[in-house]
Amino acid sequence: MMPDEGKDDDRLRTIHNELSSKPAAQRKSERSPWLPLESNPDIFTSFARRIACLPPEWKFADVLMLDDETLASIPRPVAAVILLFPTTDRIYEARAREKQKLLHDMKIGCVSPAAKKAFHLEQVSSFGNACGTIAAVHALTNAGLIDSQADVDNTVSGVRIDDGPNISGPIVAFHNSTKDLATPRERGTALVSSGVLHNISDEAASDSSAQTECPSRGDTRLGHHYCAFVSIEIDEEGAASTGSNGSRKSVHLVELDGTKVSPVDHGPIVNGMDLLQATGSVVKERWMALEPNRIDFSLMALARSGSE
Repeated sequence: MMPDEGKDDDRLRTIHNELSSKPAAQRKSERSPWLPLESNPDIFTSFARRIACLPPEWKFADVLMLDDETLASIPRPVAAVILLFPTTDRIYEARAREKQKLLHDMKIGCVSPAAKKAFHLEQVSSFGNACGTIAAVHALTNAGLIDSQADVDNTVSGVRIDDGPNISGPIVAFHNSTKDLATPRERGTALVSSGVLHNISDEAASDSSAQTECPSRGDTRLGHHYCAFVSIEIDEEGAASTGSNGSRKSVHLVELDGTKVSPVDHGPIVNGMDLLQATGSVVKERWMALEPNRIDFSLMALARSGSE
């Protein structure tokens, strides 16, 4: 049976309900759940520096609005985008419809090459409410899968960010040791069992740059959720660009969410758009249009700023 086949429950809702149902004393005493990361680019940059030795010219930056002028003001290139969104009934309903399509595609063997290529891990229940860490791991481990301008040698076992210095450190070791595991659940279990990555994540969550008090372990402020967007390059017939070996290339926008049964391929990034613009378009259509009166959506871009 495929993941969650035959179930109507949203894994995100299930995790939130499980955490909310625990007595406060139990939530505070448990060691398992990781501390949630605040939606703050400095916190995410601190995490990336610790976990991936992120080069100083790279950092997360707030994307305050999705109009053309604001998007143009974000430094380029952008290697990944992280979205924080409210978990409302309308959004849960849209996720339920999408889940049925994803399960159907998996059942008939119709998962896209871009989705198959993505490094995806599940937010297992024992991970707690630290979905920001999952999103950051998804961003860092997949950001290097697309860059037509980068030197092929500028790679660490498949993990590369644009044409900048290699990322390294614990995230590369984790990626290399889990990329061949059979399921996202196995990779998620490996992450939650990693003492090294757990400590790094908690250190980042408690960083002095946090603008709010760090939530307690097992915190139940569960009204929002993180996911990541990356660009993934694939070989496919009829693609717009051609690789050095003569194969046809296409760049797809892929969403990674630890509570979804698989990565979501949002299709090719059209000519004249980049990762950030394509993400903005999808977020407006698939999330914000469902809740036009909500102002608690938040985006961060992993961008090369050129300076510390």
